[in-house]
Amino acid sequence: MGPVSEPNGDPGGPKPYSLAADLDPGWMTLAHQNHTTIESAILVIDCKNDPLIKERVDVTPQFQDLLSGTAMPPVKINLGTVGGRTTLAGCSSSVDFTLLVTVDGEAPFKRSVQSPVYVDP
Repeated sequence: MGPVSEPNGDPGGPKPYSLAADLDPGWMTLAHQNHTTIESAILVIDCKNDPLIKERVDVTPQFQDLLSGTAMPPVKINLGTVGGRTTLAGCSSSVDFTLLVTVDGEAPFKRSVQSPVYVDP
């Protein structure tokens, strides 16, 4: 996740950010073998320095499109400004997934997976 270049923007003001999203090809192979679906994908941005924020952004459709093959990776997800911050320095981020997994024809079960996101301040 990194800032979007805006040559005419206010250099001291809040910056818009974007996320380059992709799924690991090896994971996708296993996901297809086990009839896995992405029920939800939430981007969580947590800043413990001033100003304190914890933003949540629903990115489910973009990751569902990656898994189904209807989107070509990486998918750029524009987030806009994040909590009015001028930088994401000192912030951490993850995508928290809820998956529905079916193994060997058994009843589907839910699994939660957290994937860290690199933050480029």
